[in-house]
Amino acid sequence: MGAAGSKKSKRDNEEISVNNIDNLLLDRIGEAQIGMLLEKFKKYEIKGGLDVSGFKKLMPYITSLPSGVIENAFAQFASKETGKITWEGFCSEVSKSMLGSREEKCRFLFKVFNKSKNEFLSKKDAAQLKSHLINISSDKKPTETTLVDLITLYSESNTLAYNNFKTWALNNVDLHKALQPFEIIPSPNSEKEYFTKEIKNFTQTGLVSGETYYLISSIWLNAWKSYVSYDKNAISILVSYKPNFRPDSITNADLLDLKFPDKLLPGLKEPDDFTVIPKKVWQNFIKWYGGGPKIPRQAIQIQNKTELEIYPPLFLIYYHKNKQAALSSKPIQTFISSCKLVHSIIDIVKNEIYDYDELYVFIKNQDKFELLNNDTRIRDLDLQDVNICTVGFMPNSKDSEIHVEITGEVLDFKEGDAVEYKDMGKWIQGVVKSNTDGSLNLLLMNGQYYVKVDKTEISRVRRQKRTLLSNKSVYLFCGITNIGNTCYMNAVMQVLFHTKLIFEYFSSAGLIKDVERLKGYGQLVVEMAGMFGNVKYPGRIRMVPTKFFKEFLKMNTEFVEGVQNDTYEFLQKLLINLHEALSKNCQSMEKTIVVNELSLSKEIKTAKDQWENYRGLKGSIISAVFGTQTKNTFTCTNCHATKSIFEVFNDYSIPIPPSSEGSIILLTIVTRNCTYLKQLSIKIRENMHIDDFIAQVDNKSPIKFKNLVFSHIYRGYCNEYFIPFNIEDLFSKKNSKLYAFEVITSIVDIENIGRFVSKHKKVINWRENLQENELVDYFYNNQWVLAHVKKLEDDDLNIVLHVKEDVNQQIKRTDPNLEFYRMKTVSEKIIFLFPISHLRMNKKNKAGFFGTPYMLSIGSWYTWYDLINELKRICLLFFDRSGDIENVVTFFLYNIDKGPCGLCDGNCIGCKIPNNYETLEKLAPNHEKLNIRVFWYNYKSYKTLPIATFPEEDIFTLQDCLNKFTEKEIIENKCEQCSNPHQESCIEILRLPDILILHLKRMRFVSSQLTKINSLVKFPLENLDMKGFMKNSKKSMGNTVKNTKNNYLYDLFAVVEHEGDLYSGHNTAYCKQPNGEWLHFNDDRVFLLNGNIEQEIITSRAYILFYKRQRFRSANIVKTMQG
Repeated sequence: MGAAGSKKSKRDNEEISVNNIDNLLLDRIGEAQIGMLLEKFKKYEIKGGLDVSGFKKLMPYITSLPSGVIENAFAQFASKETGKITWEGFCSEVSKSMLGSREEKCRFLFKVFNKSKNEFLSKKDAAQLKSHLINISSDKKPTETTLVDLITLYSESNTLAYNNFKTWALNNVDLHKALQPFEIIPSPNSEKEYFTKEIKNFTQTGLVSGETYYLISSIWLNAWKSYVSYDKNAISILVSYKPNFRPDSITNADLLDLKFPDKLLPGLKEPDDFTVIPKKVWQNFIKWYGGGPKIPRQAIQIQNKTELEIYPPLFLIYYHKNKQAALSSKPIQTFISSCKLVHSIIDIVKNEIYDYDELYVFIKNQDKFELLNNDTRIRDLDLQDVNICTVGFMPNSKDSEIHVEITGEVLDFKEGDAVEYKDMGKWIQGVVKSNTDGSLNLLLMNGQYYVKVDKTEISRVRRQKRTLLSNKSVYLFCGITNIGNTCYMNAVMQVLFHTKLIFEYFSSAGLIKDVERLKGYGQLVVEMAGMFGNVKYPGRIRMVPTKFFKEFLKMNTEFVEGVQNDTYEFLQKLLINLHEALSKNCQSMEKTIVVNELSLSKEIKTAKDQWENYRGLKGSIISAVFGTQTKNTFTCTNCHATKSIFEVFNDYSIPIPPSSEGSIILLTIVTRNCTYLKQLSIKIRENMHIDDFIAQVDNKSPIKFKNLVFSHIYRGYCNEYFIPFNIEDLFSKKNSKLYAFEVITSIVDIENIGRFVSKHKKVINWRENLQENELVDYFYNNQWVLAHVKKLEDDDLNIVLHVKEDVNQQIKRTDPNLEFYRMKTVSEKIIFLFPISHLRMNKKNKAGFFGTPYMLSIGSWYTWYDLINELKRICLLFFDRSGDIENVVTFFLYNIDKGPCGLCDGNCIGCKIPNNYETLEKLAPNHEKLNIRVFWYNYKSYKTLPIATFPEEDIFTLQDCLNKFTEKEIIENKCEQCSNPHQESCIEILRLPDILILHLKRMRFVSSQLTKINSLVKFPLENLDMKGFMKNSKKSMGNTVKNTKNNYLYDLFAVVEHEGDLYSGHNTAYCKQPNGEWLHFNDDRVFLLNGNIEQEIITSRAYILFYKRQRFRSANIVKTMQG
């Protein structure tokens, strides 16, 4: 972990302070302002910065100032190392000089006019400043008092100290006006002046009929007024004030109805709830702050009076595309002014209608739709809160009322739409080939056949829950090829591609300037940037990550190529690598600091220094975006001595609360014809009887307990089985998993597979009725043996004797050595159960077990040929390619005690299974010690079976997990003061990141067995509120994050899920798109989700959650753009 805090040099502290000040300065700027600054900066930037020429173009008003003043102003922005204005330095100085306090503005003004560049202003410099103040004054006639005051300060000296200048300036100078020539984006005072002027004009002119105005939330507007000190009266010429906190982006959502997003909540009034502003003011507010949504309203003329129509009628308009088409499934939702005619309803949808006959409007009135006169004014209708109407063609009856059924089903399918069709209870994928006369013609994919669906059966058609994407016409994405169990890496990379701040940084063309400075990780960063470039590359929908993966393996030798690894461990390691590569200082820092019995003030300083180090002096884009800080306090339960651990890191690993009903055992069921595995959660209570376990299995499992055998599987290896007689049998000493295999236990069922052992009644004329492949008895080498008919030609038979050599005999039907099956032969009636494990070669040329084991049931009377065919059938369950399975696998028999296996006399290390018609009877003496191993020459053709969990163990919320993470608990930890073995531990979150990573701990020791937790954790898609977990920390640690609700609210943007167990499985990622839709990334296949998003992603497979702060730190936005 960590060590005690080290002493820092004065220079270190100064640099930390400067970095922290820069971060705080950058955080003053809003995201919309950053966009404005970037646009201006890029316009005049040359080779990564602004020179003096570009600086003058950026601020054209300063060209009238003396050249020395311009040079001084440039120096305030420029980097000392490069002599140019960098992007980050540019934003920092704008924040300080334009958006800062009056003292900061005063300092900037002093430095700009101080040619000597020291703490004293000469009389000559003061004269130039006086001239500047005269020029920028609104009336060009400043009071004599101001000019005399400035000059008389030099009565006894030719220089003026800064502190004296500041005292004079704060009492005599309008700093806002003085600095307006240097203003690149509107300062709070400029915003205030603009708004005051426009509102004054609006008040004088009033509403203009036909013009559009906008509503803005009074809550937001009042926050803005506080920011610009709007209600403070100007005293004399002093009109600039220290601004308050800049408000977030405009939030009008609190004015709108959730069900109808464009509709205002009822009963809203001005100015309590909203304020009406002109269109031009709204456009500038959006430019400065962003946000929304816009709420336009039109001024209308009512009885010679102009009024703003705050609540225009809301219409939901359904329509027929043509005379034969069914009614549209989704209405067009729109407001229509009450001054307009009914015909305006037709105008809204007429572009969606193909026929050009006369159209009519019917409006819903209770259960009927009434015909409207197209020339009637909207205000004259019997309007409702929401008005439902249809646009179509006059029915034959020409009745004034019609019956319309709005089913809500998806009826407006288009040609080419991907759909699913319900046939025999199963949903089959297909595509719409045509939509005519209200009927759909579908091409179904399972058999490539067509089906016609009448509109009365439209409920049998639905859009596919997910659609495979084949181009980048709508979404920016790139699938990643799995190059050998690399799904864990692929899922994480897709999330990073969709992490806005990270994507902007790593996809920047200017990122890689000097690979050597990246401290050994240069090539890793280069290859990673290349992957981000592939995402942006037009037309590229998949990439092969070989170079990046090899660089990662080179730097992280604990990860082995071709082996399944944990997604969370990969994410942690990658972020650490990138942080070390991109950090600003090559010296490492203490990410964990332990302090004992410090005062509150010293603890605050310790935490602050560590945080500023991690984010500032020794920070990187990784620590800036993902970095977070906690304090873990340990208090002795005896002497109450305390110890605090301050830690910075990039994610939270949070526990899932334990089951309320004892421990959980995960039981994986493997059926004979499995296409997927079934995983059950079995609850184990203290003093529980085995009968309770059996009852749970019978209740939850598709296979009853009597038809199951059990085995403890360790990393795919199965060498024995058992039937549990007590609860202790279910637990293993090593980290294995409990499996149950379906087996066949009766002779009759084994015979039904294909080969009989029992004697059957002899059929009359059986010789004449013999068929090919029929079993018979034959006397050979002085004994009766089994045989089967290979070929028939009249009275000639070709039979194959079931002996080791597979002897062929040509005989007649009347041969006396030929007898009816089982009249002369007998066989042992033993059912063999053979555990089957899969083997492959790893990169170190060593064989290792992998995959899902299997339990084979076969009779002793079957042949090696039968065994081979059954093994092929089993392998095809796991085969992911086309072609012959024989070319991919080889089968070996193995005695776990290295005794005889039946193919050898002893010291068995694996004997290749033969393919002949000799029976398996010779295996009987040692069959309980035998197992089968399948060696895969091409393990990439092995298909991992999906796992279905039935049912969920328990249901928790993310809040439950976070509460568990921060709750106080008593732990075993020896007190350094009194040696008491117990201490109280309490974790507090000090600082939250812009990107919040929450890893759900899905593993727990149960009776010394490491098991996976399949509990469902419900997590919010929006508005995750972290404030409750920050409250105590914020009070005690002096957190500087502004106290606005959006600093603690987070929205989900990605989920990594894991399907499988602790040692094998598959990782995929869900990522939210800018348009609000979600994509599912499954290696190189990318799907659009069409169904219920919550049902798709809020499952027990969710493993890592990624949330983004609703309001990013502006400093991080600036830094991600600096490339």
